[in-house]
Amino acid sequence: MAEPTPSFQRETAHKILLGQMLHGKIVQEEGVPLLMLPSLEKVARVNVIATILIKEKVGNITNILIDDGTGQVVLRFFEQVPLIEQ
Repeated sequence: MAEPTPSFQRETAHKILLGQMLHGKIVQEEGVPLLMLPSLEKVARVNVIATILIKEKVGNITNILIDDGTGQVVLRFFEQVPLIEQ
């Protein structure tokens, strides 16, 4: 009888503000990068709602500046993503 393969469980995405992310630190735990927030909570995935301010394409790289009222972050895509191209 074959052993069942372990199922992959995704980490929970936490709703946080960009300002909290910008004041957090990246820490390694068991080889996994985590974001340690100022509240000392460690998160692996985030869910952010923000407004796109600027979108620029430089060769194959797309840069998007987002703002949620508490901070701004640049997202950089090195591959073409159909959703972003719209």
